Amino acid sequence: MKKSLFLFALCCTGILQLQAQEAVLSSGSDAFGNGGSASYSVGQIDFHVNGSNNEVIEGVQQPYEIFSLSVGNFDDLGNNISLYPNPVDNLLFVDVDSELPNNVSFVLYDTQGNQLNTGVFDQNNKEFNLSALPASVYFLDILVTNKRCKSFKIIKN
Repeated sequence: MKKSLFLFALCCTGILQLQAQEAVLSSGSDAFGNGGSASYSVGQIDFHVNGSNNEVIEGVQQPYEIFSLSVGNFDDLGNNISLYPNPVDNLLFVDVDSELPNNVSFVLYDTQGNQLNTGVFDQNNKEFNLSALPASVYFLDILVTNKRCKSFKIIKN
């Protein structure tokens, strides 16, 4: 009887341990203040996607960020370009908050460096329809006189 009770307790302990959530993080801690406390994590390096349409993400926090990869010598224009939303589902918007020079163009690349789309900015607001592209990471280069002014990393859901 004692052996079977011991095996039952051992099995229950093993099952309870299998139900834990796990993430590989670069950092994390607990924050305390007058209003209470919170636990946080930084730098989740992997996650698991389920479902036939890749909509369920298991794990901890997922970032909602705009990645600016490089800025050239075009400080007036480069600092005034914003891209949203990122990650994107279908429509991506690029806004330029300063006066637009005559020769501003763009190139959209995939992760292998293949050019997917090119064109020019004819106004300060540009809309990109990415619905035909598969979920992946893409790069958008903003060019002034065929020189890279700014580059964005785009995450397509």
